[in-house]
Amino acid sequence: VTPVNEPGITALSTARYGAWNDRLSSDADHARVLALVVLANLEALARFRADRPTAWVGSEGVTAHTPNSGTPDQVARRRERGWLVWDLHLGLDPLPGGARLLDHVDDDVLARIADLAVRDGVIAGHDVYPVSVRSAPGEQLTIPDIMSACHDELVRWHDRYDVPFWIAETSNLTLPVAEQEAWLDALTDTCRTLQREGRPVRGICWYSRGDQYDWQTMLTEPTGAVTEVGLFDTERRPRPVAARFAELAGGS
Repeated sequence: VTPVNEPGITALSTARYGAWNDRLSSDADHARVLALVVLANLEALARFRADRPTAWVGSEGVTAHTPNSGTPDQVARRRERGWLVWDLHLGLDPLPGGARLLDHVDDDVLARIADLAVRDGVIAGHDVYPVSVRSAPGEQLTIPDIMSACHDELVRWHDRYDVPFWIAETSNLTLPVAEQEAWLDALTDTCRTLQREGRPVRGICWYSRGDQYDWQTMLTEPTGAVTEVGLFDTERRPRPVAARFAELAGGS
């Protein structure tokens, strides 16, 4: 099950970027919302598991970094904050950047999260998109550049958390439709490389089946603009990437 989709992205968009729901933007709000969304996910998972054997199949945003995206210390601080969602879910002591955020969270909330944290029956989900890589202003990234940064980030992540994972979401978001197949093939190759290196990659999910609306602005400007990222267009006509995805799903 996936009780709560993208807890970390929900907290960022709600209480750091000020884009969704309560539209807040502060360290204290971000920490509080993140902890509560993580707690909601873990509480729901605990109820599922009390009823029947249940795996948690997660979905969470990934942020990778190019060498020019900041100093090593800046990149480390961003990563420590971004990984706090995993530290909480999987019961690890937070890294320094994340630990400082938790100063804003009630002790009883943190204690309940610690009680419910899980490591068994987990397939962690990573959402990998062309926008998943943070780069320097003006830095132009090719698909191979993006894949290299994402590969390295997933290796670092698995070194710390050591649980199976999958690509829970991907698409050509921010790339032209004509590059959908190139993106899918490059990501598939990256996952196969990770598998050859001994990393437990479990699969890829293209999101979404059809085109979306207003997602290029994270739903903040509801103009009805089509975000062309689907395996199928708004008329439900399959794009070439749909056939390629079917081939890959069939083992080709």
